Amino acid sequence: MQDFGLQYGPWALVTGAESGIGQEFACQLGKHGMNLILVSEETTQVEMMSERLAHHFGVKTMVVSADLSNPQASSKIIKQVEGKEIGFLVPNAGMEAHGDFIQEDPLEEMRLLQNNIVGPLQLTRHFAGKMSERGRGGIIFIASTFGFGAAPYLANYAASMAYILTLGESLHYELKKDGVDVSVLSPGVNHDFENNSKMNSGNGSKPIDIKKSYMPATELIAAVQTGLSCLGKKPTIIPGLFNKTFTFMEKHLMSRRACMSFMGHMFEKALNSEH
Repeated sequence: MQDFGLQYGPWALVTGAESGIGQEFACQLGKHGMNLILVSEETTQVEMMSERLAHHFGVKTMVVSADLSNPQASSKIIKQVEGKEIGFLVPNAGMEAHGDFIQEDPLEEMRLLQNNIVGPLQLTRHFAGKMSERGRGGIIFIASTFGFGAAPYLANYAASMAYILTLGESLHYELKKDGVDVSVLSPGVNHDFENNSKMNSGNGSKPIDIKKSYMPATELIAAVQTGLSCLGKKPTIIPGLFNKTFTFMEKHLMSRRACMSFMGHMFEKALNSEH
């Protein structure tokens, strides 16, 4: 088992660590010998998880309570981990909202942008600078296959994922000369439109945490394993045959307009089934 602590530095910081892909990253990074800083708004569950990981893998753990949709969250996290050498960053915490754009709550949409774009930007700017100075580090951004093209009824979320995709791919090139490996992991997310009523944000509910979306455990494990094994080797990592096929079609076989129409019809049908 490769010791990521020796390769990148002793501490890994994972946001949105309480469940889903963030939790799986914490588990696999602990298995790779990294001490863990787990960031979550829901600290009770994460405290128990951190104790299990520390015991099972023999690593140090730390829990930081922060809501990435709060503009002060990044500075709070940076202050609390001061003095620790963060060698690996996974800005995973993400929010998603869907529905008619003009019916969305504008304040919640701003929270989504703070959570999905501003928070990762601020954390990356700080920790990437430290990594660059030391000449080593690893960063895995979490985007989505929705970031590769227009997604009607997921407009703001898809746009935020396009930003993360472009940011990560650009930094893959920029930071390589400094010894910092950067990649963007774009897993597919299996949204359960019919059974998750919280997702119906067009009727006034809040955006959901994307990390809590329904995604089979085997897919989570495989996606994280793929991300870690390909880190730095590829700017964009797309795990799973279905996701690879879909994005290939989206990028090479369909025009942007045709893809937009396909996505729009698909989500219209899914949203109508909620009512």
